[in-house]
Amino acid sequence: MGTGKPGCHRLAEGFSLMSATGQLTTEPRPDRALLPGVVVGVSPYGPLARPVGTRLDVWFLLDTLAELGSCEAVTEHFGVPVEVIWAAIEYDREFPDRVAAERAAAQEAERDVERRYSRAV
Repeated sequence: MGTGKPGCHRLAEGFSLMSATGQLTTEPRPDRALLPGVVVGVSPYGPLARPVGTRLDVWFLLDTLAELGSCEAVTEHFGVPVEVIWAAIEYDREFPDRVAAERAAAQEAERDVERRYSRAV
């Protein structure tokens, strides 16, 4: 996913993704890491990739980036370091089908909740 903004879609020269995200705190499960800086957990609707140290889904960060238009706007919006956005972008580059599947599953789960709510009201 390209943003058209320099620096948003690639790491600064000489700066590795692992070093960029190494300062973030969380308890990642190495057996679930497919890419440095991103861990994959389980959600009610299937596997879910999140940048280390956040509770933000990769697909949601990417959708927010597309909506807001810049890494800087996303970092301000969520209060996270830009390295979190870079990790999400890199994950999407490596695993675009996974990101699309996670997005579709989450959106379907949301529609299901809305259908159930509308029937209950």
